Amino acid sequence: MNRAARSIIAVNRSSGTRNRRRRAKKATASRNRSRRAINGNRDFRFRAMDLAWKQVQLTALLQALKNGQDRLALLVERAKERPPLAPELRIDGNLLPGCLAKLWLTTKFQDGKCFFDCDSDSLVVKAVAGLLCDLYSGQTPAEIVAHDPGFLTPLGITQHMTPNRRNALSRVWERIRGFAEVQGASPPPTAS
Repeated sequence: MNRAARSIIAVNRSSGTRNRRRRAKKATASRNRSRRAINGNRDFRFRAMDLAWKQVQLTALLQALKNGQDRLALLVERAKERPPLAPELRIDGNLLPGCLAKLWLTTKFQDGKCFFDCDSDSLVVKAVAGLLCDLYSGQTPAEIVAHDPGFLTPLGITQHMTPNRRNALSRVWERIRGFAEVQGASPPPTAS
């Protein structure tokens, strides 16, 4: 092999290495943005805010990330931090039907407000269900029924989910809304 051929091969090898390094650097930057978003916003489970403010905070947090895949990755990281449901709450009564992954959703009504928690054997399902549980927990039934979770669609989270996982998301919303409707229709307990 002559000298010119060797130098062409060397240039091609170095540009391939350069491209691999560039791709690795981009992937690392994306992971670092996700970590900053996670670590910079430790109070992600914002229970005491009003619903409009929660939506603004959540939208700002997710829009800080570049694309829908990064946003979904952030939610999955959050799901890893969520404590699992207690074994006594992982019962058939709390299991949402129609999902391939097992998804448990607990509901509680206390002091005029609804509270939700969830767990799943799928991190993606747990992530998105947890997002809705955190968003709607601590809200009155009227606020929940009046609110539409459609703001998630423009954020690009649902487009990276399989149809079955999108189905799980709609089932979670139906259960949350149904619970809020029942609680809103119930007369308040009277003091004896």
